[in-house]
Amino acid sequence: MSTLDCITERILRTRAGERWFARGEAYHKQARITDLETHHDSISARVRGTDTYRVRLSCRNNRLTYNCTCPVGEDGNFCKHCVAVGLAWLSQSADKQLRSKSSLQTFLENMDHQQLVDLIVAEASNNRRLRDKLEFAEAASVPTGPDLSVFKKAITNATRTSGIDYYSMPRFARRLLEVIHSLRGLLEGGHAKAVVELTEYAFARLEKAIGQVDDSAGHFGEIIPELTDLHHAACIMAREDPVALARRLFEFEVNSDWEFFHGAAAVYADVLGEKGVAEYRRLAKELWSKVPALTPGDEDHERYGSRFRITSIMETLARESGNLEELIAIKQRDLSLPYAFLQIAEAYREAGHHDLALHWAEQGAASFERLDNRLSDFMAAEYHRRGFHDRAMMLIWEQFVERPGLEMYKHLHDHALQVKLPREKLRLVGKNDRANGRGELKPESNDQWEYWRTEALRFLRERIGPSDVKSRDEGIPISNPWHSRGDRSTLVEVFLWECNYEDAWEEAIAGGCSAYLWLQLADRLAEAHPARAYLVYKELIGPTVGGTNNAAYAEATRLLKKMHKLTSRLNCESDFYDYLAALRVEYKRKRNFIQMLDKISGRRDHFST
Repeated sequence: MSTLDCITERILRTRAGERWFARGEAYHKQARITDLETHHDSISARVRGTDTYRVRLSCRNNRLTYNCTCPVGEDGNFCKHCVAVGLAWLSQSADKQLRSKSSLQTFLENMDHQQLVDLIVAEASNNRRLRDKLEFAEAASVPTGPDLSVFKKAITNATRTSGIDYYSMPRFARRLLEVIHSLRGLLEGGHAKAVVELTEYAFARLEKAIGQVDDSAGHFGEIIPELTDLHHAACIMAREDPVALARRLFEFEVNSDWEFFHGAAAVYADVLGEKGVAEYRRLAKELWSKVPALTPGDEDHERYGSRFRITSIMETLARESGNLEELIAIKQRDLSLPYAFLQIAEAYREAGHHDLALHWAEQGAASFERLDNRLSDFMAAEYHRRGFHDRAMMLIWEQFVERPGLEMYKHLHDHALQVKLPREKLRLVGKNDRANGRGELKPESNDQWEYWRTEALRFLRERIGPSDVKSRDEGIPISNPWHSRGDRSTLVEVFLWECNYEDAWEEAIAGGCSAYLWLQLADRLAEAHPARAYLVYKELIGPTVGGTNNAAYAEATRLLKKMHKLTSRLNCESDFYDYLAALRVEYKRKRNFIQMLDKISGRRDHFST
């Protein structure tokens, strides 16, 4: 049975689903796949989409595994790029079975041997990729075993970081991937132990190199998984001693600043076996015993360094053993931040222990002066689940008071809708004790959301001071929220979200709001109140042109087009073209803007496009 027999059209369709399969099939037909390479038990290729993505398909124990660097693939989904590569390989395999030798292949086979050698040597002297392939092939063919010095030299050269900036990174990454592919060829040749040694040498080099280059584009996100996958495959084929391997992996994981071999106890469990995992656990416990316990408010400068790494190792081992209490005990070692209590609460909730989950969340809330919103959300969800809706709403109200704005208003709305409507509602008149959900409440409204909505709008209005924006007689008040008193931007945002355009207009006129909100409001009012929308568009022209760049001028032109669409309904087309003429005079020094106006002011049909 072929090592790639797990890749069939039926399996690709099943894994992807009809929608993604159809898109991947289209990519295959459009020939978007490049650099397709077949290895011992995997396929790799690049696929041109929104960007160029790297795909790897593998067969492990007759099961299809996959990796793609696109956003969908990074979320763990079998994407259209994986489908495209699988179909390309299937097509290539079918072609090979049907295709006889090419005429070029026949020509080269009949060519004089010395002529062929001279031709290849001449080409290799000018072609680094070909030269490297030949040198690797020569090093791999040594009768006594591969000459590792050749491969190590290639790794060393590929990881030199001098002069590697953002623009040089793609070439740097390609060079590294080419070397990794050469090591994969070495593995396919049966030299698994050599590949284990070489990949670990490569990791040691990368540990030093990765912090010295500009990888803003994320090339290492492709390189590291490729190298890790190769190392893992080599360890399986080499049948590495599990105890020795555990010691090496532990040293890598606990000392790597870049999280190389993160979660190795789980990833390499198939190689480590019981003995290797036991050794990993022994080493971890020995180091863990030296880690001090932290209580709320404590500091540890290694929290995101060595402490984080050994904690992660211990948590991986606990999860692999399935021991919940062991996992909780590990998390209890660091209770310095509210998030630690949340993690414990989430672990208990996931296991179905809701009472313990709420206990830890409430304990976390009581341990810190300021409540973490994530803890607050967790507690609110548990209170809703128990029917303690008043407690839940009090917690969410605190969040809104601390950060009043549209997002928190939506959050308040979503939680209010979870409340089953009783006969009487509650009005907040006292301070909430967030640890136990107590507060002084009294009956108020018959509609839960209407009550909290009224409270939220009242709170937002109380925060608004006297306005210092110009009066409505001078036009719409466009404010800068950072400098203007009385700005109503938050209220306008809220009413726009509710599609309550009349109240949004009244608030904007009364105290002003940001220009982008005026534009949103005008767009929504254009149908029902064209005169209001026309006024807003006209008032926004000046501030927009003031941006003094081509993008601003183009936006001003779009506003003019919106104005023109309203002229027939308002019977003011003549006034509109008079306004265009006035703009040409007012902004005559802004030549690029005048050029845009020239294109439209003399062509009245322009606005219909």
